[in-house]
Amino acid sequence: MVFSSAAAFLRADVHGLVRAVSVLENLSLELSDIDELYGQLELFHVGEWPSAR
Repeated sequence: MVFSSAAAFLRADVHGLVRAVSVLENLSLELSDIDELYGQLELFHVGEWPSAR
């Protein structure tokens, strides 16, 4: 899953972004218990992030 403009999402709705990541993390934990070959969820947060100085 790719979050495009994640930085804009964060600026617009911090709670919404944190909640979305939390829900997806919990989903990935639940899916990891399924005995299937393809049980991987990858999250990519694409955005213009401020540099750490």
